[in-house]
Order: sequence, then C-alpha cells, then structure tokens
Amino acid sequence: MNTQTDGNIDFNDTSAYPVHIINSPGGEIQKIQSKTTEMGYKLFKLNGRLIDSKKALFDHIAKEMMFPDYFGNNWDALEECMRDLIEAVPASGYIVLFEDAHIFCNAAPDDFLTFVDIVAGVADEWIDEEIPLRLFLAGDVSLQTFNYGHLKERICIHSSNDAEQVETPVNIDGIEPFADFNDWFALVIEEVKPTLVVGIARGAIRLLQLQKAHHILADIPAVSDHALPFIPDSQIRSKRILLFDDSVIFGSTMSTIRDYLSERGAIVFCASYVVDRTSFYGETERGSNALAKPSKYHNIPLRKKHLLWPSQIRKHHDILIRSILQTPSHYNLDFPTFCFEIPEYTAADIPYLTRLLHRTDIFRGIFDVSTAAASQHGVYRYTALFEQPPVHLFPTNGLSYRRDSKARITFIPRLSKIQLTPIPQLAIDDSMLYEDVKFADETLQLLWDKLHPPCHREDPFYHPALFRLLTSFVAIIMGEVLTKQIALALQGEFPLEEITLIEDDIKFVTGEENLQILRKISSDFRSLDVSAIPPIGPSDAIIVHDEPVDSDLLRVTLETVKKCFNELRTSLKEFCPEYEVTEGDFPFSPDSSKRVLPDGSVEKILPDVYILTMDIIGSTDSQQTNECKDSVIDIFRRFRQHASLYFEVIHFEEIGNDAFVVCSEDPTILWDIATKIKVEGERLIKPGERFEGTRKGLSFGEVRVVEALDGRMRITDASTPHLLPRAFGIIEGIDAHSNEYS
Repeated sequence: MNTQTDGNIDFNDTSAYPVHIINSPGGEIQKIQSKTTEMGYKLFKLNGRLIDSKKALFDHIAKEMMFPDYFGNNWDALEECMRDLIEAVPASGYIVLFEDAHIFCNAAPDDFLTFVDIVAGVADEWIDEEIPLRLFLAGDVSLQTFNYGHLKERICIHSSNDAEQVETPVNIDGIEPFADFNDWFALVIEEVKPTLVVGIARGAIRLLQLQKAHHILADIPAVSDHALPFIPDSQIRSKRILLFDDSVIFGSTMSTIRDYLSERGAIVFCASYVVDRTSFYGETERGSNALAKPSKYHNIPLRKKHLLWPSQIRKHHDILIRSILQTPSHYNLDFPTFCFEIPEYTAADIPYLTRLLHRTDIFRGIFDVSTAAASQHGVYRYTALFEQPPVHLFPTNGLSYRRDSKARITFIPRLSKIQLTPIPQLAIDDSMLYEDVKFADETLQLLWDKLHPPCHREDPFYHPALFRLLTSFVAIIMGEVLTKQIALALQGEFPLEEITLIEDDIKFVTGEENLQILRKISSDFRSLDVSAIPPIGPSDAIIVHDEPVDSDLLRVTLETVKKCFNELRTSLKEFCPEYEVTEGDFPFSPDSSKRVLPDGSVEKILPDVYILTMDIIGSTDSQQTNECKDSVIDIFRRFRQHASLYFEVIHFEEIGNDAFVVCSEDPTILWDIATKIKVEGERLIKPGERFEGTRKGLSFGEVRVVEALDGRMRITDASTPHLLPRAFGIIEGIDAHSNEYS
C-alpha cells in the first residue's frame, strides 16, 4: 500500500488508486466533499455506524445509490448495479465515502474485503470510459493494518503531517483518568448490541467498576472470562458476545478467549480501550531505529479507543492500578470480601485496631502495606498472615492448604468500615474433578456439594475454573469463621454493627448461579453454631468502661509511664534497633516493617514483591561484559529516576560481579526491564567471543531492602527459607532444561 502525507488526491486520473484510506475524524472528509462538488462528481455517503453485516450493507447501499427494486441483495447483484450507475445516475465521476468503515471491517472482515474488491474492480472497468470511481474508507487505524491481500497495491493511505493520531487516555496532571471511557464504551454497546459482556480479568472488570459503567450495560449481564466455564452452552451458542479488555498488548489472551467462545458457537465482537501500536500493530515511533513487526494476532477485528506507544501503555496500567488502590477494592477478583460496619473511628485509631486483632492470635503478623496514594484517599491496607488455618479443611486427597495464606484488611475510616479479604493459598492436583473435592468436615462437604461445577470436563479452562470456585468457597468459610473471632476482639470498643458479603467479584468469577448459592452458604454458615471449631486464639478482648477517672490520678499515672518508657527506651537502644513507627506505637516492635539503622540507612520489609534476578552468560573481563554491566545499572536507574510514576516502586542492587537483582510490586515493569536488558545483551554479542548475553528469572516473595544515605540499596532475604538463592536457582533450572533438550 502506498502512503501519502501531503493530502493531495488526483480525482481525474482514472488509472490512479481506486481505494483510499483517510483519517477519521479529520479535515480530509470535508476536503473530499468540497472537491466532489467542485469537480461535479456524484457523491455517495455510507454511514458505517449503520453497517455491521453484509445484509446491513446491502440495505444501506441500495437506498443510497438508488438501486432498482430488483436488486438481489447478493454480491453479483451489487457488482451489476454499480456498473449500471453510469446510465442510472449519469455523472462525470463518482465518489463513495464510507465513514466509520472500521465497524464493518471489524465485524465482518471477509464481507468488507469482498465489497472493497468489487468497487476496485468496477473502477478498473471504467478506466476505458475515462470515468473515475473512488472509494474513500474513513475510520480508525484498523483500516490501515487490515490485510487486503491482492488489493494492497491498489490502496493509498493518506495521513497528516501535523498529527500522529495518538490519543493518550490518561493524564497525570489533574485531568480525570479514563474520562472518555464511558462515552466510547456506550458507543461500542450500541454498535454491537451484545447479549453478554465478557471482561478479561482483571483490568477490564476493574475499569468497568471504576467508571461505574453498570448504567451503560443496563440489563446486559457481565462476567469475567473466568466465569465462562460455568455458563451453559444455551447461553453462549448463537449469542452476540462482546469480549472486552482494558488494554491489548500482543493480543494472545484476546485471541485465545475469542477462539474459545467461537468454538462454543458464539458470535464474538472484540473491543479494547487501549491498544499497543508497537507490539500489536508493529508500528515504530517516529525517530526510533528499532525494528518492530505486527503481532500474529493483529488481524483480530478489534474496536478500540486509543492507540498508544509502549511507554504510554505502561502509564495506562500504572494509573489503572493506582486508581483501583485509591478505592477500597483490591485488584484480584478471585477472593471474596467481607465488609464490617463499626462505630465511628479515625485513621489515628487504626494502629490500636490492628493491635486488638493481633492479640487474638488469629494472625502471626499484621503489616502496613498502604500506598501513599491510597492513604491520601483515606484507604489503609494491611496484610495479615495466618498463624494456622482457621478450620481443618482437607484430608490428604490431592488438596492442601498452604501456610503462606493471608488476609487483606482494609480500613476506611471515612465510611466507618473495615473490609476483610481472606486470601487462602490452596494446592490442587491438575487431574482433580469437582466430585473429587473432599472436606474433612461433613457440614462443609454438604455445602460444597450444592455448588454448580464447570459445565464440561473437557473444557480447556475446567481446572482453573474449579480452582477458583474452590478458592471462593474456602475464602467465604474462612471469612465467616474469622468474622466471629474479629467480632469478639473488637466487641468492647468497636462492636460490629453490620456484616455484608461484597458479591460483585464472586459473580464475575463463578457466575450468577454460584453467586446465589455462595450467598446462601455464607448466610447459613453465619447462623451455624461453630463453637465446636477450635478458636484460633484467645477470645478475650480489652474492654474499656465508661466510668469516671480521677484526673490527678491519671496525670500521675501518665508521668510515671513516661518515665518508665524513657528508662526502657534508653536500655533497649543499647541492644535493639529503633523502628520508625506510627505515632503512639512501640518503636522496638519486631513486627514493624521499617526502621532506621544506626548509620542512618533505612531498612524496609517488602512482604509481597516480584523479584527479577539476572546474571551474565560467559562473563569475563571483556569489553562486552563491562559494557553490559554498565547498561544494566543504567536501565535500572532510568526506570526508577526518569519515570516519576515508578519512583520508589523499583528497588535494585548489584549483587556481585555479574549478578543483579531488582524488585517491584508490578511485574510488568520487571518484564519491560528484562526486555530492555535482553535487547542490549543481544546487541553486544560478537561471534567467537565468550560473552553470550544475559539470563533472567522472575520470582515472588518477601525481601529486606536497606537504603543507605547515598541512595544505594542492599537487598537481602527477609525470611526462611531464603528466597534469593531460590530466585537465582531458577536461572540454573532454565539452563538445565535448555541443555536437556538442546
């Protein structure tokens, strides 16, 4: 396909390109309309918003081009009637302006290509008549990336010099993120008219919730792709289903779920709010020398709002996650959440509340994991590690409950609420079926047997769906048991006034039918007498009575306590490091996650982070090795320092001569870092030299970071078994696997 940037179109040359692709919206449409009038040509306008199928095209074009009544509504009849335009509607030239043509292109790509082929063929036949016929396709960039096959040499793309057609959906300078999402999504719903909306978990669902898009859906049900195995074929076969994601990078997930739905007989439409124009369409940023090629999935018919470069995609993801964390919601859909309403409290009460919870011995540790942005919006998150399972769950039958299970406790003082999200870590054999799941407790078994399993055992997503159903069930049981223990712990000063199960996420993950059953299970279990279940810890709570207190006695007591604490502080400082804690908390507590060391450096515990480990293959004191080391550190620094969005999110250290480690809460950042290092390593490889690039591994866990006054960091293990040796062991495992099959 030819590309022109000057906007000039030769309307008179019949041998010129019969098909033209133009920007939309833009001034080109107005230019074409003006030029058509000036030349005395006949203009036919096709409204693409009304055309999403072959039948709709035939109905619309027959009316616009005034086809005779005997028009047969088929391709042969269309070609014949277009040839007859010379006699039926005489003119010195003809222009067909197809606005919003991308809708038809995405909805029915084969029919769209046939239509373009017919118009180009008629234009060729009219060359001898010296009567020009031009087809102008106006729409989004999918028209430019569409595979036109043998027609590509007959098509000219027109782009403006003054615009790159890049829209950025997010702005960190005070403009509301995703401000145009609802208008765009409403238009997609209007065009597709789906009977079901499937959001690709988790970003798509959270974006719909953030933007309160339920009013756009009205009565249209919405689920995540995780719930599809629970939906019977009768609700999928021959149904119009909109498959939606907040972003498409390569398109592999979108393609996999699209194929899955198509195999189950659905009519699938795909949409994404943002699309990576480099990774998906193979475009290269202006001024870049990097080579890019389209993803093998780039021909997916895809409605989209924004085309972004990779750096903008990262900002989109970062702002989406930050926006979610500023609300009481958490990013993961798989774990149900309980909401407690308690008497009014403030942020200053949170350390005391966590101490009350800790004293019950339900949890072996409670750690503040709040982000600055969330705290500014009055949302405070804590991770609580379980001392032991709250109930005995499974006999030995291919199921197990892992000790690293935890709960997320979210405090929202402005709403007088606390949210509890149990996060059980389960292990299940891949071969296990729904009926194979057995519980140690008969009551739990009876409740489990009420649920609806995935519909088909041969479903490729059967086992992930079963695992999520089991996770939701266990989390609800754990939540109900924990709720009783927490109620006892807080009853003296913060009695639970109302307990509700937040249901939206359950529906998105397990489907509407299982939601109804799990809701009933939660209600029934709450009314059961669970006194036979051993409590996780002592159920006594501190109770403060509202009796009058002698003010003089209180003053003397406080002075004495202060003197005792100062004496204790002086003694402890000789042997224990003093931690930086919330005002009023004990600064020598071993459960604190941050402390200032004697040399002024700051030690922090990062409980849940992703760790990228890397070393150099064939390391020597060669020029390539030294240059690679410098490049790796430079890449780390650029990701941390040059992008303010990632500041203090990335922690890195040079472990040894040729080993590196970097950690972050966001694995996509580490993936981008690994990709940059990979490209740099490949660039430095030279034939005959020992240097062979880098190898990398990704892990997850808890680490200790010590940041010196000069900003340099040291990353060490924070728990046993040690994580970092295992993280570097992944690299050796990759080598062993490669050697075995090479």
